[in-house]
Amino acid sequence: MPNLGRGGPPDRVPSTPTVDLSSEELDEGKVQEVGRGASGVVYRVEVQRPQRQFSVAVKKPELSGTISADLFDEFAEEAKVWQNLTDSPEMTDDDYDGIGAHEHIVDVLDWGVDSLPWIAMEYMDQGSLDDLLDGEPLPVDQALWVGESVCRAVWHAHRHGVVHHDLKPSNILLRESSSGWVIPKVTDWGLAKVMLDSSSDEFKGFTPGYAAPEQLDPNNQMPIDDKTDIYQLGVVLYELLTGQSPFDESRIGKKKEKLTEEPTPPSEIADIPEEIDPVVLKALSGSRATRHETVVYLRDELSGLFEIYGSSSRPQSSGSSVSEGPNLNSTIGESSDELNADTAGDPLTAKPTSGDEGTPSGDEAVESANKNHQANKLGWIWGQREAVLISVSGLISAFVLAALASVVFIIDSVGLRMIVFAILALPGIAICKTMLISETDENRSRGQE
Repeated sequence: MPNLGRGGPPDRVPSTPTVDLSSEELDEGKVQEVGRGASGVVYRVEVQRPQRQFSVAVKKPELSGTISADLFDEFAEEAKVWQNLTDSPEMTDDDYDGIGAHEHIVDVLDWGVDSLPWIAMEYMDQGSLDDLLDGEPLPVDQALWVGESVCRAVWHAHRHGVVHHDLKPSNILLRESSSGWVIPKVTDWGLAKVMLDSSSDEFKGFTPGYAAPEQLDPNNQMPIDDKTDIYQLGVVLYELLTGQSPFDESRIGKKKEKLTEEPTPPSEIADIPEEIDPVVLKALSGSRATRHETVVYLRDELSGLFEIYGSSSRPQSSGSSVSEGPNLNSTIGESSDELNADTAGDPLTAKPTSGDEGTPSGDEAVESANKNHQANKLGWIWGQREAVLISVSGLISAFVLAALASVVFIIDSVGLRMIVFAILALPGIAICKTMLISETDENRSRGQE
């Protein structure tokens, strides 16, 4: 069975060089073809710098006859859209373990259209997900994590108004990491379109085996948009978990089945938990209306499943920004908060795991997470109330002390002045005493723990 390597999800992504390149320099470097796609050919080029040599991947149009001005424009547009995605880091709740969502997109280093259109990208040294799978599934925890990571990349693009429309294992490249599993990144945004410019008749060159029904139906009147990406993610997830395509291998059969039938549940093909089935099958729905509303819902459901079936793989280093991960009963609600929407979806049900009595099952883990969430929320509320009471008390004390202080200057008797000074000192003494008692109680509590 293929796997992502040792360790678990990495807590950081290898850096990429910041360089200015030229077509002449790329032509002079050592060149090796590494792949071909619908929108060009990709080469590995060795770049020389003082005291340093590194590899970059360079995408160029395939030379077959005369190159039109439109091709230059298409390459320039692709480069601008792609580079904008990798140059737009957003530190949000979607940044797990110190890795930003944009870091699951292959980085664009430079591009140009001076002599021949080209795009220089970071070199992904571990090949593609298609090469890794080779008709076999990944372990469940790794499959869920890869699916979640790709969803994060696609959601990042969707937030910037960009859809991919050609998601497949060969467009998910892998890079070695020194801190865990290899890192998946989405590449080939050549078919990507800005959502506002999308129309059902302008998308050509997609891969039929991963295409959504609306892409295959010539009579389709529905838009080809972010829901199309969700369907393609469902096909990728199916292969990650089972090693098989969800539909018949013939092109005609795939088109017919996608329009009329549902695929076999993944758990009936591979040894995986049944709780994963509804998540994958919902993404693979032939009806756009019954798919996940947005890819963030799919991402959160995969994250919730990973917390149960792969939680031991999640790194918990103190130097990382570790997400607690949603519990499965509140995943959709949390997604709604992120989307500023009030819609809700079906919750997942955790599958109990077998093992020692001391190991909590899926249901127990969910219940424990919910209790912790409520306790933390209640503690936060009491903390806020306490802060307000202290603030109000402080204001009242300040007014009283100011009034007493003003009285001192109009009292002639030394004895009365001493009494007023004593009254002024009482709040400070009381505060110090309260702090000492609180610290003593806290120390006792720690000692009992």
